[in-house]
Amino acid sequence: MTSTENRRQSPPARRTDQHDGTSATWPQPPIGESDGGVDGVVIARAVIAFVAGLALLVLAFANLDTVVEWASKYGRVWVYLGFFLVMSIAGRLFWWGTDTVIGAAVTGRRQGPRQ
Repeated sequence: MTSTENRRQSPPARRTDQHDGTSATWPQPPIGESDGGVDGVVIARAVIAFVAGLALLVLAFANLDTVVEWASKYGRVWVYLGFFLVMSIAGRLFWWGTDTVIGAAVTGRRQGPRQ
């Protein structure tokens, strides 16, 4: 046998350094992806994340004029910390959804049931 044939027949590398002592095939593709394609479930979640992030961003920007009033009523630190947290989560949801959907559309790589 040649070295090429040996590589084809050898089992995948095993990792046994997991916390629970079990072994897993390594490397594993990211959740929702295989062969570089994006699963239909991931695309659906990305669309939901995009819409939720966009709604939170619009809601936050619509209430910018009341943030000062809330800060004087409830305390500056808590209001601005909460506003920063909401904007961070909304931005992350928006951009993850946008990047995932655009990436799947541009590459044309989609897996899942075909209709």
